[in-house]
Amino acid sequence: MAGSISRCLQVAVALLICSIPLGSACHNECSRNSDCNGGSEKSCAMRETWCESGQCQAQCSQLCTTDVSDINSCSGGLICTDNGQQMQIPAHCTVLSISCTVATDCPLYRPADDAGAQQDWTCSGGICSYPGLNYAMGQQ
Repeated sequence: MAGSISRCLQVAVALLICSIPLGSACHNECSRNSDCNGGSEKSCAMRETWCESGQCQAQCSQLCTTDVSDINSCSGGLICTDNGQQMQIPAHCTVLSISCTVATDCPLYRPADDAGAQQDWTCSGGICSYPGLNYAMGQQ
């Protein structure tokens, strides 16, 4: 009898732990960004999730605009997705790679190099690429 109560308690604890949102032992492990599309304790209008060092991470996205092309309105390694033609998803600061079909889908932000020159974004393999610029969370 004591063994069955102990087993029931273990199952109940396991169910409780596995029902806790992002950040728990059951829903936090990942190998790529798409593994982290589940729930999160973060409550916000726009939220990004990604896989970092095998653990799911989440943050609320801040809206942004690009008024001057060589000034990034986002901080902390994030990039403003503003391409001047957002329709469904508003421009926001992102840690993730920016998807595209053509280069005009890519951001207006174009950082200047050491000589002050700006380059053009390219759309390669469905991801926006800019010379010398890396996404904070890479392309997973």
